[in-house]
Amino acid sequence: MNEVQTLTKAALRLRLDATAECLIVVRQAIEGAAQAHKIDGQLLNDLKLAATEACSNVVKYAYGDGHGKLWVEFDADPREVRLAVCDAGAWREPSSSEDIEHSGMGIPLIEAVTSSCEIDHDASGTRVVMAFDRTAQPPAEVGIEND
Repeated sequence: MNEVQTLTKAALRLRLDATAECLIVVRQAIEGAAQAHKIDGQLLNDLKLAATEACSNVVKYAYGDGHGKLWVEFDADPREVRLAVCDAGAWREPSSSEDIEHSGMGIPLIEAVTSSCEIDHDASGTRVVMAFDRTAQPPAEVGIEND
């Protein structure tokens, strides 16, 4: 996989070495792209969390002990933000119940903060495409009134 274009109109495309050090670069780039689209607050936090978790999975699992690349794409319109994280590595199924018990919470966290999350993997790599609803109202604050 030499070049990845999952989102047809990406406002941001990154191609980086899949290393732990790239995670801060991804977070900063997502923040900059989000701010350019007037995205802040909880949605920005959710974007950075989901990007970090998806990229961490690439770093940890996609290339085994080898080296490889990861691709990140970001796009936004008034209704939705889309984020894609891709690699050219191999999908790794948990090999035992112990692996499942000790695996991270990355995918469940991503699913919790997105309006949709599609994970597709084949011989060419893995693609995680996430959508975030910009029209959703933040949850109502719950407070205790003092009488």
